[in-house]
Amino acid sequence: MEEKKAITPANLARDWGIPLKKVKDAIKAAGIEPDSTRGACKYYTKEDADRIRSLLNEKK
Repeated sequence: MEEKKAITPANLARDWGIPLKKVKDAIKAAGIEPDSTRGACKYYTKEDADRIRSLLNEKK
C-alpha cells in the first residue's frame, strides 16, 4: 500500500482486494472513529488501517 496520511475505507478495500462492506463492518465492530472527516468522507490513520486489517484477518 502506498503511504497516505489519511486513508478512506474505499481505498483500504481496493488495496486489499476485499468488499467495502467488510471494511466498514470491521470499523463499526471495533468502534474505530475516523481521524477526520470531509463531507461524507471518513479518513483513518495508518494505525487504524493496521487495526482494521488485523480484525479482518481474525475473522478468516
